[in-house]
Amino acid sequence: MPNRSLLINISGDAAFIDRVVKEQKDASFLLLDIAGVTPPEVNYQRVFARELDEDHQIEKEAIENYVQSIGELSTSRIRGKSIREYAIGSLPVFWVTDIAQKHPFHHWGLSLFFLLQLAEKKEEFFREFDQITIISTLDSQGIQKIISSLRLFQDKDLKIRALKEKSGSGFPGLAKQTLLFLRNYGAALLRKWKSGSGKLEASELIQVSINRNGMKRSPLMPFLNNYLSSKGTLAYINPADAFWGEHGNDNHAKNVLHYMPGPFSALGICMSIWYQFIFLLKKDSKQTDHFLQAAAMREMVTGLQQIELFFYHQWLVNVFAGVVSSTRVFYEDELYKTGRVISHALGQSASPVKSFGYQHGNIALNHTVYWVGKSELRSLSSSGKDELPFPHYFLIWGDHFRKQLLKPGGLDQEKLIVTGSLQHIISRSKWLGSKTAETSKDFTLLWCTTSATLAKFEYSIIVDELRRNPRWKIVVRMHPHLNIRQEMEQMLDTELLPAFSWNNTDGLALQVTNSSLVVCSAHSSVYLDCINLDVPTVRIFTPFMFPDTMGVNSTVLFNVSNAAEFSAAIHKLSDDQLSEGADASDVIYNKDLSKWDSVLAMK
Repeated sequence: MPNRSLLINISGDAAFIDRVVKEQKDASFLLLDIAGVTPPEVNYQRVFARELDEDHQIEKEAIENYVQSIGELSTSRIRGKSIREYAIGSLPVFWVTDIAQKHPFHHWGLSLFFLLQLAEKKEEFFREFDQITIISTLDSQGIQKIISSLRLFQDKDLKIRALKEKSGSGFPGLAKQTLLFLRNYGAALLRKWKSGSGKLEASELIQVSINRNGMKRSPLMPFLNNYLSSKGTLAYINPADAFWGEHGNDNHAKNVLHYMPGPFSALGICMSIWYQFIFLLKKDSKQTDHFLQAAAMREMVTGLQQIELFFYHQWLVNVFAGVVSSTRVFYEDELYKTGRVISHALGQSASPVKSFGYQHGNIALNHTVYWVGKSELRSLSSSGKDELPFPHYFLIWGDHFRKQLLKPGGLDQEKLIVTGSLQHIISRSKWLGSKTAETSKDFTLLWCTTSATLAKFEYSIIVDELRRNPRWKIVVRMHPHLNIRQEMEQMLDTELLPAFSWNNTDGLALQVTNSSLVVCSAHSSVYLDCINLDVPTVRIFTPFMFPDTMGVNSTVLFNVSNAAEFSAAIHKLSDDQLSEGADASDVIYNKDLSKWDSVLAMK
């Protein structure tokens, strides 16, 4: 008779999972990790959700249900008022919440829908457990509602272990954020007065970012900057840099301060945030039986603390109101919070501005940020300004991504234009054929890392081969936003450390061409850079990542998920069986700049 305990993880917090595990009194418990973030080596029984989903159909259905549900949520009403009517200025708060952004790694949404789908399709797995504990970052009351409603769990001893809300998420938190904003605003206002800044000069082309040091943060921006500079007058606008006194390229940004909202506007934004905060805080989860609606309301309360985002939005509205010529605006992160702010501000402009978002990384099948349903793009108001903000056009690397983005049915195919990536086109032209590393003599493995969690998985898969080949040189290139050197040095075998070096200084294309083999996380776009430059590459699939092979088949590309598959790839490489280059024409267009030139010629 079943008496075991099952822990189900939909949390992305590995430290919290570890705490819950240590509290278990039943030593025979099993942990079902849906988020896929527990370390590769644990001292308890564990199964990853993707191991139960052999053909991956369960997760695909979960993705579709998740996206459809968020779309429906965006059209819901709270006491007769559309959820999108809760706005700061004209920007709906909902669109800058985590639940609306739908990021599969930074939010519990997809993991929860994966669990719901597993419960429906894999009942026999759950039957052997009497006690079930859900490990979640979502509050216990909300998760209890939806899980306990499932017939499968109604006869179980169901417990919820949820992370407590971050301290300062209520009135004290908003008060602190308001004071910090006003202090920083005062300093920015003083800089504006001292600089005597004037209006921006008329520009045919504009690059926009509201990430601090946006030009430095993005590996694609320099390519875009150089290309656009050769095509006409160019301005680089970043309110975040101007606000914080980090002007970046002064030639482009020196007069952005001129458009900064004045004191009354800044105070008005703060007052509007407080009004919405108090109004939403009263409507807690007890006001609705709709689980996702209750979650969205809580996230909107938290999201209101992003005061700078709403401030930058008004700032950009001012900028684009001053644009009188036919201008083309380019920016990335178009479906992330910052990109949505830019898109919405552009939508408020009466000037003849055309906006272009451009793909900045790999878009895998479970990268649900980019799955847009019809409901999200349908306006619910007469003004037509409350739908999901999106640029006029989205420039895509290849037809594979275009087809994938069209599947949910929300995006207009005329808005999606295949141009290729400037980085791929220019790098191929400059670096193809300049490879210096020789596999037979000096084997150099370039390991491009992302998060510390994924690095642990990847290390467990490649470490056996590293031990067998002590003469290899291993160069680690870390993600530009994730410095994990300290964590990595702690996990590496002491005897292997001398073989490791760290290099984030040289350009990616230079490092790739000087490598014998490149290893990267499966969701990273690095493998496309390698294919583009005809350098062998290994994509490592972990339980964290949907096994999306992108349809690229080649003897220079290896998709691996365990040590045996990695060893087999190394043997092929050492036996010089790499007779063909990768055909990735459907994934990346890399021939020339003609398609970009056509975009600039659009009327």
